[in-house]
Amino acid sequence: MSFSIECKNKLLYVYCSGDLDAAFASELIPAVTNELAQSPAAVVLDLLSCTDISDPNVFRTIAMLAKSLKTRNLKLFAMSVTGKVGSAIRDQGLDLAVPFVESEAQALALLSRKATPSTKIDVEFINPFIQGTLATFDMQCSLKATAGKPFLKGSGPQEVMTDIAGIIGLTSPHFNGSIAICFPQSLFLTIMSNMLGEKYDTITKDLEDGAAELLNIIFGWAKRVLNEKNYAIEKAIPTIVRGASLTVRHVTPNPTLVLPFDTPSGAFQIEIATESVLS
Repeated sequence: MSFSIECKNKLLYVYCSGDLDAAFASELIPAVTNELAQSPAAVVLDLLSCTDISDPNVFRTIAMLAKSLKTRNLKLFAMSVTGKVGSAIRDQGLDLAVPFVESEAQALALLSRKATPSTKIDVEFINPFIQGTLATFDMQCSLKATAGKPFLKGSGPQEVMTDIAGIIGLTSPHFNGSIAICFPQSLFLTIMSNMLGEKYDTITKDLEDGAAELLNIIFGWAKRVLNEKNYAIEKAIPTIVRGASLTVRHVTPNPTLVLPFDTPSGAFQIEIATESVLS
């Protein structure tokens, strides 16, 4: 076994050594789960004696462990991360799911810090959704859309009056959340008329699928771009909600980001809400 486990000072340490290979990948999660009966405050992967990570499944296993611990309200840290091991973990984007710490004191300090909702706008993350929306409306809807300045829901300009919305879940080893595309009825009917070549006056059950299709195309565009940067976003199926002046609610503790768009036929918005797997 290329690791040993010890619980001390409220932390469950996994001391890793040598090359982390297929055996490590298969044994890590069962071994850690078995030790959680000691009620640690967090789990720490100590990589001081780790020389290499030769099996790609190791990265997947670490991400799965972080996700599993989150369901128990526990965090996973990586300590003594240096050299090519640290570079490999960063290249896989795992440092987002498994924060690096330099010492036991730093890990304990992070655990004692009161969590506050994040209000930072991640440009790298939202840009693919904006670009995908603009391209989709140009190619699929025969409408030129322009993007406005993103803002946090409830604290910015007046939001779109929503009559129909497509919602899709966001799942990855790094975060969970949801994205919604929200339309007023008049704009949605114009879009459907442009796409299908017929004039529509009311939203029918058949037309609802159009909102799901648009969101699917935009989501697929953004997912492709982001997964090239190791976000590892999983496939998902949209759902549709309808109602006069409805409000979309996202189940995360963080504020919802609104991406406003305008077209010659009216405005619409995309809402994005995410939560770190370690938050």
